[in-house]
Amino acid sequence: MFTSLLQVTGGAGFIGSHLVDTLMLMGHEVTVVDNFFTGRKRNIEQWIGHENFELITYDIVTPLHLESKFLTATLSTYVVFSVQNRSGAGSRHKFY
Repeated sequence: MFTSLLQVTGGAGFIGSHLVDTLMLMGHEVTVVDNFFTGRKRNIEQWIGHENFELITYDIVTPLHLESKFLTATLSTYVVFSVQNRSGAGSRHKFY
């Protein structure tokens, strides 16, 4: 297995925190960026202080130049999600 440096926007929300749990349990290094508008710190509190976890409180409406302990990058909003219709066929939507 390989380890990745990953960034999860909205990582303190319901869905994001479950993604963070999975990624952390897989051994990845994870940076969560969340503005806590709907997310809750209690959703990720088990990872705070872990050497492979970093939390940044920020609203990504404005691009973020990130120089964290894991990576250096400029982040802008990019969300991809998959929706499955009743027939079981998936469709992919991108938002910028």
